[in-house]
Amino acid sequence: MLNLYEALEALKKTGTMGQAGVYLRISQSAVSKRIAALELVTKKKLIEKNGRRVSLTAEAEQLISKVSPLLADIRLELNTLSAPAAAELHVGVSESILASWGAKVLWSIENSLSPSRIVSHAHRGPLLTQLVGSGTYLVGIIAGEPGTIGSLECIQLGREPMVILECNAQTDTLISIEAQSATWQAIKRKSVKLGLVPDRFVESFFSAASLAIAGFGKALLPAGVTQSLKLPRNTSVKTVPGLHRPVNMVGRKHILARPDIVNMRKMFEQQLGSMSW
Repeated sequence: MLNLYEALEALKKTGTMGQAGVYLRISQSAVSKRIAALELVTKKKLIEKNGRRVSLTAEAEQLISKVSPLLADIRLELNTLSAPAAAELHVGVSESILASWGAKVLWSIENSLSPSRIVSHAHRGPLLTQLVGSGTYLVGIIAGEPGTIGSLECIQLGREPMVILECNAQTDTLISIEAQSATWQAIKRKSVKLGLVPDRFVESFFSAASLAIAGFGKALLPAGVTQSLKLPRNTSVKTVPGLHRPVNMVGRKHILARPDIVNMRKMFEQQLGSMSW
């Protein structure tokens, strides 16, 4: 029964039978059969087709709103039951955090949680929130705005300063993360007020840094990214006064109250509070 509801959730996220199949790693026909079976069980029309696109009916939306939180709890319980003796804690982390200062924090947490083991997954912030909400991961460590959190709770762990990196820039072009990113959504208003409006957006902060080092312009980056790079001697890194991105932990209320997750939260808070940016 669980897989029938998952097919409906996948359709809501992707909009087509084919993409839902890719998302679930099953065939398009298997998705179609699962939806048909769910309509038979619920005795409701759940989808409407418009060419390749599929939209959910009001009954389907209502069903998802009621069932999704329950499914998330079921997934979490199943993951716990299937975990080995040395429990695995699946944690989603924003890519720019995991690739910079976050990995060291997770290593310290894993050592303190023995015999538990941290299994980290790197994603963009909005996707992380969805995966935590669906029960795929216990918690998410998200840089910037977490997006729509629904039944999840969000705790701010601290703030990471934003800096300007410059290395033989031949132009005044400002390069930064794409406008749809969680970080840009969090700093946009303040950044614009400070006159820092990127002329060029790229998909990752590390790409923005590489372009700046190559001379394409200046880069607006989190401080942790610059600290994780081997920068040329002639590189300038200047902190932007008053401009920070929040770092948040998202998860379900009962998960955030667990002693091991509370310990994880405190270690991230301590790290963010003690770092010499």
